Amino acid sequence: NENIIVAELTPAAGDMAFDVRIDPPTHRVDVTYRAGTLPADRVLELWLIPVGAAPISLGVMDAEGVISVTLSDEMVARVPGGTLAVSDEPPGGSPTGAPTGTVQAAGVPIPG
Repeated sequence: NENIIVAELTPAAGDMAFDVRIDPPTHRVDVTYRAGTLPADRVLELWLIPVGAAPISLGVMDAEGVISVTLSDEMVARVPGGTLAVSDEPPGGSPTGAPTGTVQAAGVPIPG
């Protein structure tokens, strides 16, 4: 499918990197851990940070650093120019609805 968007989240605080695959027709976003050291006793949480807006949690990644989410039309509209970021959080994810841990990796999958 030529519509697939492939991007990278590159290390921010540590050495973790992730591959991003976005399928615009289905609004599916797949993020997979590629490299680096997974934090002990922490979970990884994926965030969308729209331009000029607060981070929005897209969910907690599994133990292998993988997550697949299908975005709503409203969320998809906020992706261009926005940043995808991965933070490390306490087990169960952020207790506040905003990133509380260190941003481990980030990237802009679709230029604004």
